Amino acid sequence: MTSIVQDGRLMMVPGALSFPMVGIAPFVKPFGITSDVPLVKARQYFNPNDDPQLRETVIKHFYRKLREVWLESSFVKLLRYIKVQNGTPMPVDSIKEIENNTDRSHDARKIQYVLESIFSKYDMEVLLDKVVMEYMLNWYDLKSKHNDIVKQEVYRKIKHRLVRKL
Repeated sequence: MTSIVQDGRLMMVPGALSFPMVGIAPFVKPFGITSDVPLVKARQYFNPNDDPQLRETVIKHFYRKLREVWLESSFVKLLRYIKVQNGTPMPVDSIKEIENNTDRSHDARKIQYVLESIFSKYDMEVLLDKVVMEYMLNWYDLKSKHNDIVKQEVYRKIKHRLVRKL
């Protein structure tokens, strides 16, 4: 015989059933348990991806790397999309100008223009968040293991924005 609780009353059901009968009682309590509180507490683990200080550190790292390394060496081709007229940087007018724009004397102004008008620190934050979600990565792995993915995505985003300004 199996005992079940239905509407607060203990009922005896004939048969050798040792599992709760679905549909008879909304909640079946095992013998001797008088509380609805779970017996085992679930452990709560700290997720480093939710740490705002870690995110800010990673964002600063990649923005500094963009400003000091990538735009001056790896992303030099992107600076061709910007011309300097009368000391003011602005996007080129046509694709032909991109091919002819090889002057490297105003690179500092072009880099400043990219950082102020094309790709800000906030854009870096949005891009990194997208990369983490899209590629299912961890924030703490971006600097060490996935540097090339971030670099590729930043290049693609800046190029896309510069082409749109044509």
